[in-house]
Amino acid sequence: MFISRHTLKWTKTCRSSGDFPHAHTAHFLLNRHNGRKAKDYSTGMKERLELCLALVPHPRFLFLDEPQNGLDPDGIASLSETLRAYRDRGNCVVISTHLLHEIQGVPDECIVIRHGRAAQFTDLTGVNLADLYQGR
Repeated sequence: MFISRHTLKWTKTCRSSGDFPHAHTAHFLLNRHNGRKAKDYSTGMKERLELCLALVPHPRFLFLDEPQNGLDPDGIASLSETLRAYRDRGNCVVISTHLLHEIQGVPDECIVIRHGRAAQFTDLTGVNLADLYQGR
């Protein structure tokens, strides 16, 4: 069972040793809810905590299913910023979602599955992801 206070202490240790890639994300999450048990977090706060913990081992490939689920608009913006930064450092982030507008600007490549058919798009410059799904 995670308690914010203990998790914050742990992430501060990781941050000082340089082992935590997005300490600012953890700091933002955990300072707001210091002392609360993770089981008492909202769905969005649990999503944030899970993302922070997933980033700790610096995975080369990060697979996320509906990572924006339960997040408020600020949380979605923070998620997008974090994932772009992680991707820009040479890591691969794979996102499965049906809420394309909420990850707009995050992917640099996209595979859209529509009516059982997959289509790959490798240049998303100026492309609206929702339009890709609609076939426009």
